[in-house]
Amino acid sequence: MFSKQKTLVFYFKKPQIVSLHMAFVFFAIDVLFIDENSTIVEIKRNFTPYSYYKPKKKAKIVIEIPAFNLKDTEVDDEIEIK
Repeated sequence: MFSKQKTLVFYFKKPQIVSLHMAFVFFAIDVLFIDENSTIVEIKRNFTPYSYYKPKKKAKIVIEIPAFNLKDTEVDDEIEIK
């Protein structure tokens, strides 16, 4: 919130529904929801300011990146985080 565009990674102890709001973020982002097997289970593209999103699937990792950077990324892709 209140920061410049950058990538943020959120890790959770166990998979859960991670609802997001854009109340204090003033630029669009793309969001990846990743399960415990490092598989993308849901993607929210072009998540705009002043909006709310509740995913349908549980995630253990959530990655927020500046919008329009997920050109070839799709649900069921596997991701490696180092």
